[in-house]
Amino acid sequence: VGGVTLTTNDSTPKTTTSNSNGDYSIIVDTDGEWNGQITPSKDGYTFTPTHRSYVETVGATNQNYSAKLNNYSITGNAGTGGVTLSWFEGRERKTVISKADGSYNVTIPHGWSGNITPSKTGFTFNPTNKSYSNVTSNQSNQNYMAFQIFIISGNTGTGNVLISWTD
Repeated sequence: VGGVTLTTNDSTPKTTTSNSNGDYSIIVDTDGEWNGQITPSKDGYTFTPTHRSYVETVGATNQNYSAKLNNYSITGNAGTGGVTLSWFEGRERKTVISKADGSYNVTIPHGWSGNITPSKTGFTFNPTNKSYSNVTSNQSNQNYMAFQIFIISGNTGTGNVLISWTD
């Protein structure tokens, strides 16, 4: 991953940043041997290994790290079971279905922004959606209220009849 800060923790801490391909090099002061640790960091990423330690090192190549973009959970209750919660990641529409008790768990990547919208035939929801911007941590208690819609229908026996009701 590009833009990773690599920091040494020897007697004189130094940093360097990986290029757009993720390549890096660190020049360390040596008197023939170097002792220290190098730690990668970038907001929203987890690295494996978390650091590398060096004891009496005279240089090393292929000191690679794996970077994984962090994911976060948006959890709550949709108000009823079987609710489809939908959102977009880029141009891709994603969905999850709430459990029988209404609980749901949406997994999104670090920095995600967008709306999550609940839907279920025969129901309306309050709020109609929830908006998120630059998510960098888990979001809990993201609840909706579900209201069932009842439809009363029939035939009046003739046309142009005014029907009124009281809520």
